[in-house]
Order: sequence, then structure tokens, then C-alpha cells
Amino acid sequence: RGFGEIINLDGSGLYSIEPQARVLDKLVDLRGVVDYRQGIFRLLPVEKPVVLQSVQPPCPPPQYSGVGVSAATFNLAGLYDTLDDPLTTDDVWTAAEYQRGLQKRALAIHDWLLEPHVLAVQEVENQAVLEALLARPDLQAYYEAVWFDGPDKRGLDVALLYRPESVAVLEARSRQGCTALIDGLGPDGNGDVENPANGLTCDINGDGLPDGNRLFTHPPLLARLRLSGQDFPSFGASIADNYLWLVVVQLESKAQDQPGLPYTQPRRLEQANFINSRLAEIRLAEPNANVIVLGDFNDTPDSPAVQTLLNARMNYLIPSQAIEQQYSFIQQGISQLVDGVLVDVQRGMSADALYIAHINSDFPVIFEQVADIPYRSADHDPLLFFLHLMNNKIYLPILSDEVER
Repeated sequence: RGFGEIINLDGSGLYSIEPQARVLDKLVDLRGVVDYRQGIFRLLPVEKPVVLQSVQPPCPPPQYSGVGVSAATFNLAGLYDTLDDPLTTDDVWTAAEYQRGLQKRALAIHDWLLEPHVLAVQEVENQAVLEALLARPDLQAYYEAVWFDGPDKRGLDVALLYRPESVAVLEARSRQGCTALIDGLGPDGNGDVENPANGLTCDINGDGLPDGNRLFTHPPLLARLRLSGQDFPSFGASIADNYLWLVVVQLESKAQDQPGLPYTQPRRLEQANFINSRLAEIRLAEPNANVIVLGDFNDTPDSPAVQTLLNARMNYLIPSQAIEQQYSFIQQGISQLVDGVLVDVQRGMSADALYIAHINSDFPVIFEQVADIPYRSADHDPLLFFLHLMNNKIYLPILSDEVER
């Protein structure tokens, strides 16, 4: 009767939903027992429901005008290869799984991200996997990649893909922080937030002795770019307009949180403060720098971590879609915008038209097994936006009540 809670369907009932449903499908004759476990209401079906499948297609792909530079962020949801890395707990895919995973992600980049000039990715295993993805025949553009090996126990990292005919990477580096948090999280944690322990692997106070643990499982990637798209001429009104700092991030996951106990929030908040310090370094060296922070924040726009990033002179790029379409991930039935783009662009540059491609979160996991479609190529929806130069300047008149002498 409208008590403000979402009731999830639970797979431990007498029946499951077959065929698996996607957004816009309807369920008829859904009856079951209501359970409450781990802070979540669940319905355990005791009768077989009827699924009325929708014929309405998903939201259409965006249109690229051919002007400016397109940019995107895409969590690849653990893109692994077929080799077992003895130094990590990586998944080892079969050859068929690997080729299917590459094909689906390449189709998503081609069909729905329009092969952007700049693509920030998260959760890719290594350089060889990136090269295999970029070599897929589904991609027509030529890409180069920036990747740094990080400390993730699963062997997953962030990376930056770019099209060299429109983007030049002038410098790039990965930045790791050191924290005193004892939360069981991060690359040096024991993974138990209720009985946490963190190994001492880094030096906080500078005395040469380890007294902290590494802050990031996925250290942020910082890259300075020069853009040369159709409206980014080699010599514009101001040469500095063509330069951009890009920060690719993946903050701490909420996987260890429990109802009412956000165990992971302090680490995300400290990660946000670390990123802000790196932004301050950039602006100190380049006061009018164009800066964009993008990726998987693993948190919503109103969260303490994202709000901390916004306090560092950043602006949240609002999606161009209607409010009910502004989500990139579904967690226990709740649609959330956990991926994002934060911008601080100076002079004549503009960032706009943020588009969320709902090709993953709206579809059931059964679509992961279908190779020749981009749907459910990952669990997060990718985001696409555009960068432009505002070559036309508008000068407003200055009004004065002083009498000219």
C-alpha cells in the first residue's frame, strides 16, 4: 500500500521468471510469499507468472554531428582473457567466452558510443586484452591505449583509449595514495569489513617506515591531451583551448556494504579527497587548465564522495535524457547513476549532450550469452558526451550612470 520500499523477486521461490524479463516487459499473475532478508523485501513466487514481452525497442543510439570530439566512459565488467595469472585471483575464460566478451563490447563501442575519440574504460585485465578488443573487426576506427598495471587482487585496471588522428596523449601517469584506514578494503585489506585488517605497505608520515596501506584498488589515471577534432583546429583562438586533463577513476565498490552500514564510504571519501589534491596540483601548474574527471564513482551524485569532488570546482554533467532515464546501474531493484562525468572547462571549451546508453542495465543476464548483440555487454551502462570549442565570443556592454566628461 505504498510503504516506500522496493520488493525484489527472489530466485529461491518455487518458480523463476521465464523467459527472463527486461525493462518494459510485464508480469501477470505474480503471486508469492514476502520475505525480508539482509534489509531487502523479497517475493518468493509460489505460482508461475506469465511474462508479456514488450516489442518496443530500447532507446535509440545517439547521433554524432561530426563536429567536436566525442568522449565516453565504459565499465567493461571484468574483461578477462583465457590465461591464468598466478599473481591474481583473475577469472579464466574459455576461448568462446573471451571472443564473445570482446565482440559484445566492441559492438557496444561501435553501435552505441559511435567509436568515440576518447574512451575511458574500467575493469580490463591487461594490455593484451585491450589490444584484442581494439583489433576486433566490429571497430572501424584505429585506437591506441594507455594502461598501467595496478594492485587489484582480481587483476583489473582502468585504461584510456584514444583515436590518434584527433587526440594526442602528451603525458600520462597512474597515481596511488596512502591511507591509515583499517577497514579491510583496498588492495592491502583482508576483505572482511566486520573484522578488518590492512597490511602496512606505504609511508604516510615520510619517515621511511610503512605505516599505512594503499588507498586505491584502481589508482586514477591522469592524462594530458591535445584535441584536434573538426572544431578543434591546430591553432584556434587560443592554443590552450585544445588542451585537456583527463582523470579516469574507479572508486571503491559498495559490495561490502550492508543495510544501514556503509562500510565502504570512508574509503571512497578519502579517495575523492586524494583526487581533489591531484586537481589542485594540475591547476597550480596550469591555472586555466581544462579538467574532466570521469568513470565509475560507485556512488550517486548526492553521495559524500561525489559531493567532495564537486567541491573542487567541478560541475556534474547532467544527462540530456529525462529524469527517469538518468541511471547507469541497477542495484537490488534501485536504478542509480553511479557512473559520471565531472567537468571544469575554461575559456572557450564546452562539454555537453551527456547520453546514457541503456544497453546493459535494462536487460537480463541471459543476454550475456548472445554474441552478436551489444545488449548486456557489461553490467553498467556506458556514457557518451561531446567537447566543443566556442569560437564565437559574446561581449556584453558595460552600463554606467557616470556622465562622460
